[in-house]
Amino acid sequence: MDWQVLYMLGVLVALIALAGAGLHAWRYRHLGTAKPLLFFVATAWCWSLCVVLMATASPAFAIHWLKVKYLFIGMTPVGAFIFVLCFTGGERWSRPGLWAAMLALPLGTQWLLWNPATTTLMLQDVRFTRIDALTYTETLIFGPYYWLFTAYGYLLILAGICLTLATLWSGNPLLRRQGGLLAAGLLMPLIANVLLITGLVPRQYDLVPLGLALAVGMLWLAMLRYQLFNVLPVMRNRALDAVRDGVLVLDTHQRVVDMNRAFAQMTGVASNHGLGRLLTQAFASQPLLCEHLTQRLGDTPVAVSSQALLQLAGHDYELDVSPIFNTRQQLQGHTVTLHDLNDRVALEAQLRARNAELEQANLDLTQHSLTDPLTGLRNRRFVLQHISHDLERCCERYRRWQDEGHSERPDDADLIAFLVDIDHFKEVNDSYGHNAGDSVLQQVQARLQRVFREDDYLVRWGGEEFLVVTRQVPRQQAPQLAERLRLAFAEQPFRLSNGQPLRKTCSVGFACYPFLPHEPNAVGWLQVIDLADQALYHAKQAGRNRWFGYQAKPDARSDAVLPWLQTPAAQRKQSPWLTLFDQSGQ
Repeated sequence: MDWQVLYMLGVLVALIALAGAGLHAWRYRHLGTAKPLLFFVATAWCWSLCVVLMATASPAFAIHWLKVKYLFIGMTPVGAFIFVLCFTGGERWSRPGLWAAMLALPLGTQWLLWNPATTTLMLQDVRFTRIDALTYTETLIFGPYYWLFTAYGYLLILAGICLTLATLWSGNPLLRRQGGLLAAGLLMPLIANVLLITGLVPRQYDLVPLGLALAVGMLWLAMLRYQLFNVLPVMRNRALDAVRDGVLVLDTHQRVVDMNRAFAQMTGVASNHGLGRLLTQAFASQPLLCEHLTQRLGDTPVAVSSQALLQLAGHDYELDVSPIFNTRQQLQGHTVTLHDLNDRVALEAQLRARNAELEQANLDLTQHSLTDPLTGLRNRRFVLQHISHDLERCCERYRRWQDEGHSERPDDADLIAFLVDIDHFKEVNDSYGHNAGDSVLQQVQARLQRVFREDDYLVRWGGEEFLVVTRQVPRQQAPQLAERLRLAFAEQPFRLSNGQPLRKTCSVGFACYPFLPHEPNAVGWLQVIDLADQALYHAKQAGRNRWFGYQAKPDARSDAVLPWLQTPAAQRKQSPWLTLFDQSGQ
């Protein structure tokens, strides 16, 4: 048997090995990393097939197969490089745009080879001489483009090797073994091609298919021996190292498969010391951990999760053991997680502080939404949201008074609504500007606070109009409070921003709730506000700087009062059931 026959047998074995590796990688086609590997194996297989077809074809067809072979010569390094990108964590770069860009040169080379006008740029002269069925001589004179084509393939292979070694330099031993086999495998076809181009090996003995078979064989070994697609890839390994919890992975025989940096620090066991060893050997310095895990797992691996508390090196940990299953629900091993409870306490304290800040921020936001930004007084929304409780309490007191038959009314349950309007306020804006008007409005709060209590409602009702609601004040005191309020405006001048004094008076209208003490629910709160507004109108009509108030006469009933209230304000006449009085007592 001569060398040519041995060579062809070797190429056939290479084809079979490539096909076997491709079928094995096909099982992992759902993984992003496996797709470029399948592309690499497929193009390598086609490259090797072209070598067989060249050896058995006539000289004319051998030239055609040579041209086709260059398509796969250019595509194989592309698949290898993108596989390395994915393996080392750059899977996000494996996009159609990158594939198209990197395959542009191999595809363009085919156009050059099959175009008679440009063939010489790649191959200036090609001669095949058939000696026997399996033996031929080959004469090739390369054009300038060939060296660019070759350099491109070499550059991709060398870049893949460097990227693999640089990325896995600080990885765990299992990843270093995977990367070492990957880098060595990429070197094989490169070395074979260099031997062919430099003439150290005759051209009819193209060793590249054998180099490709060795490369894929090493990848196959990495898949079978070092679980290339079963163990976490590089970026997932980095992500695992970034997790603050300690994570340990055991197989069904309690051998250490993987361990992140946090678990190594918590247990004081270096990851390169523990990987591949039995649990009791790797963590001999942590007998409590070994005892707990061996008792939990026992001789027969369990397929349910468990939790426990454990103390290591003065730290309290929560230990969690969870099973790992494959797609067929077969138990593959366990993950062991250590969570530092001291970190949890600190985290919970931070969370409580953050929640308190959020609650305060929400409270502040609520307060802002219920406060007038210019005057600092409450706004109309605040009254509408909070007055219902006071109204219900007031009515309940009066109903109890009626039910129990007491002679004295519960006047301390009354609500009195005062509507206050600054007289001729528009003149301030017209004469001094809107800033002066804002300054006057801002000073109203202090005057209201001198007359009323802290728990009364002090509200900017709109524009230059204000609402005050006193709580638990007898209605008999309404006139005195109205007069004090009038004097708070009239006796002391306002100060503009430039210090200039400005005298302004106010008009006041008021009404009490319940308006009909014997029928506390008959007249609603908004109708009481309407009565106070009607009294304010009378104060303005009477010349301003005065107050008016409405009260129901003792014998007034709802069937007489409500029709009057339902009449439009402009059409109302003085009702015999209502009393309208001012500071003169009338």
